[in-house]
Amino acid sequence: MVATFGLSPGWAANSFGGMESADEGFQIQGELDFESGNSDGFENWRRRQKATLEAVRDEWSLPVGLRARVRLRHVVGELVGKLLLVENPTVLDRHLPLKLRMSRVDFISFEIEDWCIEEEEE
Repeated sequence: MVATFGLSPGWAANSFGGMESADEGFQIQGELDFESGNSDGFENWRRRQKATLEAVRDEWSLPVGLRARVRLRHVVGELVGKLLLVENPTVLDRHLPLKLRMSRVDFISFEIEDWCIEEEEE
Protein backbone atom coordinates (compact mmCIF):
# COMPACT_ATOMS: atom_id res chain seq x y z
CA MET A 1 0.00 0.00 0.00
CA VAL A 2 1.30 3.44 -0.90
CA ALA A 3 -0.25 6.54 0.64
CA THR A 4 -0.07 9.72 -1.43
CA PHE A 5 -0.86 12.96 0.32
CA GLY A 6 -1.22 16.70 0.01
CA LEU A 7 -0.12 17.13 -3.58
CA SER A 8 -1.33 16.89 -7.14
CA PRO A 9 -0.87 13.81 -9.33
CA GLY A 10 1.71 15.42 -11.62
CA TRP A 11 4.47 15.79 -8.99
CA ALA A 12 6.90 12.99 -8.32
CA ALA A 13 9.76 12.60 -5.88
CA ASN A 14 12.72 10.86 -7.44
CA SER A 15 14.83 8.20 -5.72
CA PHE A 16 17.35 10.83 -4.62
CA GLY A 17 14.78 12.70 -2.51
CA GLY A 18 14.44 15.42 -5.15
CA MET A 19 11.57 16.22 -7.45
CA GLU A 20 10.92 15.52 -11.08
CA SER A 21 8.86 17.72 -13.32
CA ALA A 22 5.83 16.75 -15.30
CA ASP A 23 5.10 18.35 -18.68
CA GLU A 24 5.45 21.99 -17.63
CA GLY A 25 6.93 23.29 -14.40
CA PHE A 26 7.53 21.12 -11.40
CA GLN A 27 5.16 19.07 -9.33
CA ILE A 28 5.51 17.72 -5.81
CA GLN A 29 4.23 14.44 -4.45
CA GLY A 30 4.88 12.77 -1.13
CA GLU A 31 4.58 9.03 -0.56
CA LEU A 32 4.73 6.77 2.43
CA ASP A 33 5.39 3.20 1.27
CA PHE A 34 3.91 0.76 3.79
CA GLU A 35 4.46 -2.49 1.86
CA SER A 36 8.07 -2.48 0.62
CA GLY A 37 9.52 -3.30 4.03
CA ASN A 38 11.89 -0.37 3.66
CA SER A 39 12.89 0.46 7.23
CA ASP A 40 14.14 3.88 6.10
CA GLY A 41 10.73 4.88 4.70
CA PHE A 42 10.14 7.67 7.21
CA GLU A 43 13.65 9.07 6.74
CA ASN A 44 13.21 8.93 2.96
CA TRP A 45 9.93 10.85 3.34
CA ARG A 46 11.65 13.44 5.56
CA ARG A 47 14.41 13.89 2.97
CA ARG A 48 11.81 14.42 0.24
CA GLN A 49 9.98 16.96 2.42
CA LYS A 50 13.26 18.80 3.01
CA ALA A 51 13.94 18.83 -0.74
CA THR A 52 10.43 20.19 -1.33
CA LEU A 53 10.99 22.97 1.21
CA GLU A 54 14.30 23.90 -0.42
CA ALA A 55 12.65 23.96 -3.85
CA VAL A 56 9.92 26.27 -2.52
CA ARG A 57 12.57 28.55 -0.94
CA ASP A 58 14.47 28.72 -4.23
CA GLU A 59 11.41 29.35 -6.42
CA TRP A 60 9.78 32.04 -4.26
CA SER A 61 13.00 33.46 -2.77
CA LEU A 62 11.47 33.37 0.70
CA PRO A 63 12.90 31.97 3.97
CA VAL A 64 10.22 29.28 4.34
CA GLY A 65 11.02 26.99 7.27
CA LEU A 66 13.49 29.47 8.76
CA ARG A 67 13.29 31.99 11.58
CA ALA A 68 12.78 35.39 9.98
CA ARG A 69 11.44 38.91 10.36
CA VAL A 70 8.65 39.74 7.86
CA ARG A 71 6.91 43.02 7.02
CA LEU A 72 3.54 42.73 5.29
CA ARG A 73 1.95 45.28 2.97
CA HIS A 74 -0.69 47.48 4.66
CA VAL A 75 0.31 46.22 8.14
CA VAL A 76 2.11 48.30 10.73
CA GLY A 77 4.95 46.44 12.42
CA GLU A 78 6.74 43.18 11.71
CA LEU A 79 6.17 39.51 12.35
CA VAL A 80 9.03 37.51 13.86
CA GLY A 81 9.21 33.74 13.97
CA LYS A 82 9.47 30.68 11.78
CA LEU A 83 7.90 31.20 8.34
CA LEU A 84 5.71 28.16 7.72
CA LEU A 85 3.88 26.76 4.71
CA VAL A 86 0.19 26.38 5.49
CA GLU A 87 -0.31 24.31 2.37
CA ASN A 88 2.20 22.74 -0.01
CA PRO A 89 1.99 24.30 -3.46
CA THR A 90 0.64 22.06 -6.20
CA VAL A 91 3.02 23.64 -8.72
CA LEU A 92 6.38 25.35 -8.20
CA ASP A 93 5.63 28.70 -9.82
CA ARG A 94 6.58 31.97 -8.13
CA HIS A 95 3.70 33.69 -9.94
CA LEU A 96 1.20 31.75 -7.82
CA PRO A 97 0.57 32.69 -4.18
CA LEU A 98 1.94 30.58 -1.33
CA LYS A 99 -0.23 30.19 1.76
CA LEU A 100 2.00 31.05 4.71
CA ARG A 101 1.84 31.45 8.50
CA MET A 102 4.04 33.22 11.01
CA SER A 103 3.31 33.92 14.68
CA ARG A 104 -0.30 32.66 14.31
CA VAL A 105 -0.94 35.03 11.39
CA ASP A 106 -1.96 33.58 8.01
CA PHE A 107 -1.14 35.45 4.80
CA ILE A 108 -0.09 34.85 1.21
CA SER A 109 3.33 35.38 -0.32
CA PHE A 110 2.14 38.39 -2.37
CA GLU A 111 1.48 40.29 0.87
CA ILE A 112 5.15 40.22 1.89
CA GLU A 113 6.77 43.61 1.45
CA ASP A 114 10.17 42.80 2.96
CA TRP A 115 11.90 40.09 4.98
CA CYS A 116 15.21 39.16 6.56
CA ILE A 117 16.50 36.02 8.21
CA GLU A 118 16.60 36.40 11.97
CA GLU A 119 19.98 35.55 13.50
CA GLU A 120 19.96 32.73 16.04
CA GLU A 121 20.90 33.86 19.53
CA GLU A 122 23.85 32.03 21.07
